[in-house]
Amino acid sequence: MFLKKEVLVIEEFNYLKLWNVKNGKIIKLENISQPQLMESMKSDNNQEYISYLNKQGFLNTEESKDFLRKSHKEFQKGFFNFPVYSLDEFYNDSLMFDSVIIGIPYDLGVVTTPGTRFGPIWLREYSWPINWSFDENLSATGFFDWTTKNELIINKRIADIGNIADPYDLNTGTREDAAFKIAHTASYIFKKAKLPVFIGGDHSITPSIIDAIPYEKIGVIQIDAHDDFSYSQSAELLHNNFINRLINNDRVKEIIQLGLRNPNRPPTNNKISTFSNVETLERINEIIENLDKTIPYYVTIDFDCLDPLYMPDTGSYVPEGFSDKELNVILEKIANSVKIIGVDFVELSPNLNSNFQLIATMVSNIILRFISNIIRRGL
Repeated sequence: MFLKKEVLVIEEFNYLKLWNVKNGKIIKLENISQPQLMESMKSDNNQEYISYLNKQGFLNTEESKDFLRKSHKEFQKGFFNFPVYSLDEFYNDSLMFDSVIIGIPYDLGVVTTPGTRFGPIWLREYSWPINWSFDENLSATGFFDWTTKNELIINKRIADIGNIADPYDLNTGTREDAAFKIAHTASYIFKKAKLPVFIGGDHSITPSIIDAIPYEKIGVIQIDAHDDFSYSQSAELLHNNFINRLINNDRVKEIIQLGLRNPNRPPTNNKISTFSNVETLERINEIIENLDKTIPYYVTIDFDCLDPLYMPDTGSYVPEGFSDKELNVILEKIANSVKIIGVDFVELSPNLNSNFQLIATMVSNIILRFISNIIRRGL
């Protein structure tokens, strides 16, 4: 007998935590190690554990469970043609990952037009299919740059580890339930990947991810058309007020907002520094020079920072945004200047009236270049 593929096994002191990442169910097994549990299931020696796990719906009697690394000759391909790992395969792999990409198909925080729950699903389907070469550990080399005449990613372990939860499960509960699932899963991702990359989903996912970051003090760089701050202190976490949560988070030392151009006055708070899209382009070197180099930064990019002529596939249009080339320059300067511990790309809302394959190629280039710049500098 074997555990279902969606069951993640985590060792915690003197017990095992078994976590069904599909339905969120968690059980604990006292006084047993992971090897002992696996051996018991293979030999059927411990009927007590087997009976209990079967009753809880954690066992699959038909499929064998294999945590061995995938063959480099045959594997499922995900975002940008990177290998696909399930969450349990990712967590139980013996090697560290340079970067992982995970979808958060969630949009209960949207107050305008929903649809960002489809962002990671559509991007995975239509992302730019890069032709990588892989070694025996599925470390990737590729993404040739014609300007530098070099591969931008060389021998790096990068994987698509699926979605944090099924879109239906994530969007049919409460916002609090979704926030817990996001933070809980992200906390394990930060333990196994040097650079987690989260694909949203609406912007309300960001505070939950930041809650999972294992640092005492961090900075946040937000690239966005909107300040996402609300003077009405709503208890609900929404995509247009998530900055309120970060202001009240003691671990967030400073928030740098770049690219703002929505027709509202910016928030006034000692933690926040705001820059319009014009100021950002003209003063980016000065802005970066003034960042606190003693702390790591989390970067959150709302795709409405781009001009709607470049990015029709988002929910809240504001004219006169960045071009994709300008955004790539800004992100490269950030990656070359500070330690980045995680990044999310949010508010991608596939528009059926647009050519999403064209948009997906542009978005893929932005994401891949930022990942390559960060991991090339060193983490």
